[in-house]
Amino acid sequence: MGALDNIVFKNKKFSDILSEIYDNQKKKEIQRTLNNSSSDDSLGITDEEKQQLMAELDKLNTNFEENNNG
Repeated sequence: MGALDNIVFKNKKFSDILSEIYDNQKKKEIQRTLNNSSSDDSLGITDEEKQQLMAELDKLNTNFEENNNG
């Protein structure tokens, strides 16, 4: 009988426990991916970074309009 076949907890072998741990980690990984992709922050940036980007876009838009009108 190998070390992985030893009963270590109730009626579970060590190999069974390792298999359960692996399966649980894979399930959690899928859940994390789904939770991260469905969040409001789909770009992965903070609100402050969004505000900075919007300010830069406003500046670019203003410069563009001034160059086209003048």
